[in-house]
Amino acid sequence: MKKWLTIFLNITVFTVLNAKVLTIEKQQPVSREYTKSISETQNQNPLAFPKVNRNNASRKSALNPNVTSVLIDSSVHGYGMVVPQTNPLTYVPGTGFVIGYRGWVLPPFTDEYGNTSSANNSGFAKASLSEDGIGFTNYSGLNDEIIIPGTGGPVAADGPLMCRYPSSVANEIFPYVVWTEAINYTGSATNNGGRPMYSFDQYGWFSNAYSDIAIDINFGWSDGNEPLDAPADLWVNSPVLVDDGFNKAMVVTSTQWSSSPDPTYLDKSAYVMRGVPVFGGGTYQFSSIPEIMFDQNDLGGSGATGTTSQTSMDINSSGVGYAMCTAYLTDSTQSERHNFIVRKTTDYGLSWSTDGLGGYDYYYLPDTTMERVFVESEFLPDSVLFWEIDTTTSDTIWTPTDLPGVFPLYDHEVRVDESGTLHIITTMVVESDQAGFIYVGLEGVGLYHLWSDDPSNPGSWQASQIAELSTTFSLDGMPDGNGGGNYFNVFGTSAISNQNDDVMWVAYHALGDTSAAGFNWDIFVSKSIDGGETWLEPENMTMTNGLQEDEMYVHMAPVATDSNCFFVYYQPDYSVNHLGDTGNMAAFQQNIWFVTYGNPITVGIGDEGILPGKFSLSQNFPNPFNPVTQIAYSVNNAGTVEMTLFNVLGQKVRTLMNEVKEPGDYSFKLNAGNLSSGVYFYKMTQQGQTLTRKLVLMK
Repeated sequence: MKKWLTIFLNITVFTVLNAKVLTIEKQQPVSREYTKSISETQNQNPLAFPKVNRNNASRKSALNPNVTSVLIDSSVHGYGMVVPQTNPLTYVPGTGFVIGYRGWVLPPFTDEYGNTSSANNSGFAKASLSEDGIGFTNYSGLNDEIIIPGTGGPVAADGPLMCRYPSSVANEIFPYVVWTEAINYTGSATNNGGRPMYSFDQYGWFSNAYSDIAIDINFGWSDGNEPLDAPADLWVNSPVLVDDGFNKAMVVTSTQWSSSPDPTYLDKSAYVMRGVPVFGGGTYQFSSIPEIMFDQNDLGGSGATGTTSQTSMDINSSGVGYAMCTAYLTDSTQSERHNFIVRKTTDYGLSWSTDGLGGYDYYYLPDTTMERVFVESEFLPDSVLFWEIDTTTSDTIWTPTDLPGVFPLYDHEVRVDESGTLHIITTMVVESDQAGFIYVGLEGVGLYHLWSDDPSNPGSWQASQIAELSTTFSLDGMPDGNGGGNYFNVFGTSAISNQNDDVMWVAYHALGDTSAAGFNWDIFVSKSIDGGETWLEPENMTMTNGLQEDEMYVHMAPVATDSNCFFVYYQPDYSVNHLGDTGNMAAFQQNIWFVTYGNPITVGIGDEGILPGKFSLSQNFPNPFNPVTQIAYSVNNAGTVEMTLFNVLGQKVRTLMNEVKEPGDYSFKLNAGNLSSGVYFYKMTQQGQTLTRKLVLMK
């Protein structure tokens, strides 16, 4: 799948003139046809000997004791996790973790005579399970046998071993892996033949009894020839399990990637499929034709497929859910902006809203709402004052320029909390004054949280900034200028605490070092304790500092606790490239890591629940501050907690707290009105455990 857009790159130093106008050095527009490739081409180097690592022991980060990492496996490349609409990692409290991923079809090995066998490709659908987030067991071959269209209807066949974009879902009894099988693969996945399917551990967690035949999701596609009963090329599945004791189902959204062989089903239209249990076991039977969720005819038609995103979906335990994509509306009188296109369910995905705005089935943000939420709130500018030096006179030439509006990019994620509030994690940039162009380096572009408790009411929408990423967005992915534009590489994924809806977590990858000697990507995590209205300063989880020691494409488990979150990410090995594509970060061999942030948890089948490790010290917020800031912390044992403030020389400034605390989460306000501006450190100690963080007082 290819996304086409023309980009303005402006990498400059700028200052704020007022709330909306930036002063910035004028740049010549760079018009280019940009492609974000999320599908690999044919394996160009099948004999390249891979470096395969599996089941390594967990390790604590030496730089961050709250981070515990486990090396799960490796993969030929990283295309399986390059978009946030999939969900590779699922956490079921009291049961464990399941990771759905792509892995080696034939693991390489060396026999006793020195003979070697190289890997075939990375098309195995695989599952990795753990009770505690420490020890993982990997299961292979979930797509050995699949369902394909036959002349008389669907038939079983040997799988082509072409798993693409895997996700996972699970309940307390069964773990599932959902993916698209590229059954007509001929060197690229972007042709007719994407067929969603799933497999599950039929006798329950850890029984290693995955379905003998992967179960088909697209019931409507009875054969591979015209005419079709349903779209025949569905990709990037977003699955959810729902169950209130009566409405039990697997609900999946997928996006059509081509209009072949039947142009009735437009490229980039999205569909929803709903399977219900059969025989009282873990099988969900999909016996209905996929229903249209987002019709590309409403979103610019066949000529605008490059500006419509994949679809993300979530449904809470009460049956309230949302699906969302970003696109332009065909009727520009309703909205001229690239927009958030939303539909709602209140019955566990049985039906979806049709009472949208402007005569559409969809909710969206009117242009005035986009202006209020992002521009009037002073997150993003609506004007730029360009300057340049006249080479003849040396005079400074000033050019005020109005910007049409903000531009939500294509990588986003939907979460729905237990109160029914819709949360969208999205990357935002700004449209240029020239049609078809965007600015990706202006102050304010980056990662945002957008939310609403009633999308039918435009006044309900609010937003907060999670991370300002203009530096990362302005650069390419690799230090040599390859790796594509980072405005399309970066995305955020999120989790909501199962203990408190107000506690949210977001993870994303961004450049941790942009120097020539240490250019590299890291994983960052930010936390909110007020439902996403404000966010603590992002914390670097990986903190690698060598040239191209990269970690990227992070995905969070949707469920977290107040003090723990869980995520997986890829780590490229730049010494091995099986695709012959050295200009794309995802094309290199990848290690797959699982991370617990917070102390390791105790969890097992039959447990009442989890026992989260809670000795943690959050970054103060705001930071820098003047003169009041808030410090949140958690303790997992009863006892005296001491908090001490030090200056940069290590001299004790004051004792902030010395009190007996029961296990739990706490916060207090630090008033530094009588201190001088500068850098300080605050240290928390309890029963031999110590954590330290830096704060900046700026008066």
